[in-house]
Amino acid sequence: MITINSHLSLRPIKIEDQPKLLELMQEVYPAAYGHFWKDDCSLYLNHIYSLESLKKDLATPQSHYHFILYKNETVGIFKYIYNQTYTPLSPLKGLKLHRLYLHPSVQGQGVGKDIMQYGEQLARRLDYKIIWLDAMHTHTQAQLFYKKAGYVKTEFQLLPFDLLKDEHRKMWYMHKMLPSPE
Repeated sequence: MITINSHLSLRPIKIEDQPKLLELMQEVYPAAYGHFWKDDCSLYLNHIYSLESLKKDLATPQSHYHFILYKNETVGIFKYIYNQTYTPLSPLKGLKLHRLYLHPSVQGQGVGKDIMQYGEQLARRLDYKIIWLDAMHTHTQAQLFYKKAGYVKTEFQLLPFDLLKDEHRKMWYMHKMLPSPE
């Protein structure tokens, strides 16, 4: 367990947590991204949060996958990956914030901000010069959140998922340069 503050902590996800992970994401993901898909996004969710995908994630040593607990309730997920090349500034490597999803009931309460600050502190401790993430082009709320935290867009990629609506295929690379400790 990683304690962020008196109300917020991270609990590592284990293989036996897969049913809980899938159930949580079936509740959280569609609220923010369900309208991006030609179907009800269940094929995507069942693939990304399947037992096989979770086994791969947990078998990757540089990948760290957690449930977010707020006031002892599971309210989201946070996954970060060490030593990931930031394609727009290759060969620069840093900490990638890969997945940060929060239940709508806790959005706007500072949970996301505290998780992002934890990620930055971790990146600094690991002596990374950059922290980065991907953000959907048409999810302006997320982009504004990241921009407010100091992240800038560099370039985009197009996502290959067949069931993703064409207007939602663009994904921005966003990053924040981390100053060297003084």
